[in-house]
Amino acid sequence: MLRNLLLPLLAAALLCTACTEDQLLTGVEAEAAYVDLLSNLERSDTVAARSAAARLNERLRNLRALAYRPLGDVAAEERSFRLNRAECTFLEAFAFVGAGDLDQASVQLDRAVYELRAADPPVTDELYVIQVYDFLMAWLELVHQPDALETERVALLIGALREWKQVSHLRPDAFLYPELSRHPQAFLASHAVLDGHLGELSDHLDRGEMPDRQLMERTTEAVWGVIGHFGTEGAGKDELPPEEDKALSTPISL
Repeated sequence: MLRNLLLPLLAAALLCTACTEDQLLTGVEAEAAYVDLLSNLERSDTVAARSAAARLNERLRNLRALAYRPLGDVAAEERSFRLNRAECTFLEAFAFVGAGDLDQASVQLDRAVYELRAADPPVTDELYVIQVYDFLMAWLELVHQPDALETERVALLIGALREWKQVSHLRPDAFLYPELSRHPQAFLASHAVLDGHLGELSDHLDRGEMPDRQLMERTTEAVWGVIGHFGTEGAGKDELPPEEDKALSTPISL
């Protein structure tokens, strides 16, 4: 699906070795555009998705000019070839997004991601959504298959919980996200809610039970509660979820 394929493209556009402050901040802007696009696709908001896709496309064009780590002539030529093919394929996919044909966009983006991975794996780890990307995609894969066999859903849930365990300790970089660093309560509260719901899901599995729909829905809301901090509307906000307002009454350092 489109939502599963845009972020690897964003990550591959960030293959810089010594990014300047402006380049890193442009990466944050691209991340925000991606989060906006992802959330709009989840809501099936075609108009908003097109707007977010246009912003993401603009940021990716800027990031395409970044310096890459030096390679030998042959390797550099191969990487350039792969990146050029990926860029062309992305533009085709973007055209399908504009036309509202998300199925064809998915096909083209799949090709783009293949070329980008063949070019070079991303080496930039600073962007938070990239850091938790595997968990995010594992969770979305689970919630998008409500009619799958229970054994399949259990396997998907186990995979999502495993991915979360690997990244749950991560916190936003203080330089890239200064507002979240100065006012971390909202992010930490959202993170605690998500961690709690995922813990409940793990308990259900330990008892040999499949979680009910209400818990799954609350967890999905909690996922977006965390990821939403990195979208255009969420950046820098410090509004506490009602259920966590009292629990986090004093500042907590990231």
